[in-house]
Amino acid sequence: MLSKEEKKILEQAQEILKREEENVYEDAGSVYSNPTAVRQDRAADHRASQYAAPQENASQYSANSGYAAPGREQKSPVHEQTPGRTNTPEADPGNGPLHYRGLKEYDEEVTEFREVGRRKNQKSRKEKDSTKEPPTGPAQGEKKKKKRHPLRVIFILLLVLALLFAGLFAAVYVFVGRTHYEPFEAIQEEALYNLPEKNLKGVRNILLIGTDARDPGIESRSDTIIVVSICPKQRRIYLTSILRDSYVDIPGYGQNRINHAYQMGGARLLVQTIEQNFGIRIDQYAKVDFYSFVDIIDSIGGVDIDVTDEEVHYVNAYLSEINQLMGIEPQDSFLQTGGRYTLNGRQALAFSRIRYIGTDFQRTARQRMVLEAAVDRLKHSSPKTVMHGASSVLELITTDISDLSMTALVFSSVFLRNYDLESARIPYDGLWWNALTENGQEVLGIDFDSTKAQFRSIIYGGQ
Repeated sequence: MLSKEEKKILEQAQEILKREEENVYEDAGSVYSNPTAVRQDRAADHRASQYAAPQENASQYSANSGYAAPGREQKSPVHEQTPGRTNTPEADPGNGPLHYRGLKEYDEEVTEFREVGRRKNQKSRKEKDSTKEPPTGPAQGEKKKKKRHPLRVIFILLLVLALLFAGLFAAVYVFVGRTHYEPFEAIQEEALYNLPEKNLKGVRNILLIGTDARDPGIESRSDTIIVVSICPKQRRIYLTSILRDSYVDIPGYGQNRINHAYQMGGARLLVQTIEQNFGIRIDQYAKVDFYSFVDIIDSIGGVDIDVTDEEVHYVNAYLSEINQLMGIEPQDSFLQTGGRYTLNGRQALAFSRIRYIGTDFQRTARQRMVLEAAVDRLKHSSPKTVMHGASSVLELITTDISDLSMTALVFSSVFLRNYDLESARIPYDGLWWNALTENGQEVLGIDFDSTKAQFRSIIYGGQ
């Protein structure tokens, strides 16, 4: 579509063409433009033969835009008028050279005029554009990129992250389903034990039970009793061993060693005994047996432990029994002298069972030492080793922790790795004494009121 300027130029060009066409008619009848018209003394035929160009010369004349035929001197650009003929293009089609030359001259003038107009127009546009700020957009020919709203981009990223997290959560959920899920009925008497509120300060207490069962299906005593307290406010994890010889009240069974509670009523009765005697709420439990302990330690590549020369003899003694139960040569994996070892599962179990050096106090200390070494090994292991260890551990655990709760615990373990790990044991120093039962058995007497207060103060931070 033509602009106003271009329309104006075109109108002016048409006016020039019209004016030039009128000049052609005027020039054709003028003696100044046609000097041959004054030569009246020559005959008409002679003038025609003398001045009219041959047919081939007419073509050459037209093609060369104003050159005379060969052998003749160059004439004025306008042809001489032939008598009896009108020198206008419309009246005389034979006057082709004049007609086409005239259009060519006018066309050249119009073209030149248009070109000048365009240059002026371009110049004016350049002057206008020079006052504007330089364009900052994409270069000519490049596609204009669509602008994306930042909120939309953020929404897409969050959606992708949510899908990835959901996929990972589902994978872990299926993974933790390998555990043996054995919940027990709620303990109705909990309301009578004056326990702290559930999830007070985010504290979570998980009871670890290690049994000395050799044969599957046969209930045995709990050889290891450790309360794992996860305390987010303190950013600490406490490992509190309860000595097996602690003389407590077992609900429904009277006074006895605490390790008999599991044999009498399983995990439920042991949880109830701890809550009643020590005033600590137990949220979940996890149990492993004699052989599971061995496989768990082997799955993480063993544990690094310092063994004294005196302990070496007892390790080898327990190890020979374990080897025979597992169908292995009695002397397999014997230790030679004291030193730092990476103990395998069987060696670590033998080390944890020593109770004749330092009595039960030192035995529980060795158990916590092995557990701490296992945690430290996991902290410095590759993800592949951790996953392999977790796979083995989960299949060997009996627990009342649901798959959903276990999945959440697995994800939170990323943060738990940075928690400080501290260990202790019950009874606390100064709050116990040696005692004898009516049957003459040696047990540990405990100051329960003071023990409850100290246990709560440590776990709940002064509560």
